[in-house]
This record gives sequence, structure tokens and C-alpha cells, in this order.
Amino acid sequence: MQSWKSCPSQTFICSRLHSFTQFLDVCSSSSDDYLILLGHNASGFDTPRLLLNGGLTFTSNLNEMKVLFGDSLPILKVLQHELNSPLQPATNKLGDVYEALFPDKFDTHDALEDVKALRKTLFTGPLQVPNKTLISHGKCTSPNNAFVQASYLARRKDTIQSYDGKLYLTD
Repeated sequence: MQSWKSCPSQTFICSRLHSFTQFLDVCSSSSDDYLILLGHNASGFDTPRLLLNGGLTFTSNLNEMKVLFGDSLPILKVLQHELNSPLQPATNKLGDVYEALFPDKFDTHDALEDVKALRKTLFTGPLQVPNKTLISHGKCTSPNNAFVQASYLARRKDTIQSYDGKLYLTD
């Protein structure tokens, strides 16, 4: 597994992670509650990349700030199966869900636009997802648990790739 520390852009990533940590520290210090970072398909994409790039110290800092990671994908899947759900014709893609709820479109896979669309989808309009649903169906997990899982998956991927071209059938 390649660490961000060996990348030429280490200074850039390090400064961005530091700024992000400072921002989260300000957010978390204004409340005794947990701070949930929620993203669409975050448990499979955003969270592992953030934590693996940040490393153990970054992960520990997030843990101390009472940060949790959540995923909106399982939330929307649950809401999609409710009776008379406005999401029933939509797929699980954020763009499709957004278009099922609102008349306008947004630029998918643009980080800022994705955040705005997810916020509007979950907290305004017909859904207005309550905190209880976010917590019970959002697969909220601590930074430490998410880091352990991301590390395991990265090692597993490296192991699988190490066998590429080295497995042979013998009769």
C-alpha cells in the first residue's frame, strides 16, 4: 500500500488535511454531540481514501473530536422501499435521486455540487430525513473502525494484485 507520505504532493495533501482538521475542530468544539461526516457511498469510497491518506495520527485526531463517518446510500435504499416513496423510480445514484425529487439538475461528480445536492436531497424537499434515520441507517462508524476496515481492504487488494499472472491451472 502506497502511503501519501511518499507522494510528491505530500506537502499539499498534508496542508489540506491540517486545514480540514482545524475546520472540524471548530465544528466539534461548539457541541458535545458527535459530528457526523456524511457522504453518498462514502463508506466505500470517500472515507477510506481520506483516512488512508491521513494516516493514524489524523484518524486519532478525528476520534478525539468525536467525529463519525456516515453513508447516505443505505439511508436512501431504506427510504426508497417505503410505501409511496418519491424515490421509487430512482436508482441509487445521487444524480437520479436528486432528479426524482427536484426539477433541476446538478453537475454530478463535482465535489462541491455533490455536497450541495446531497444536503438538499436529505434535508429539504419531500424527504427531510430525521437524525434518528441518519444514525440508524447511515452505517455510522468511528474513524478508528473505518481506518481498520480501509487498511484491511487495501491489504486485501494488494494481495490479490500480487497474484496477477502467477496463478496457473494444473491438470
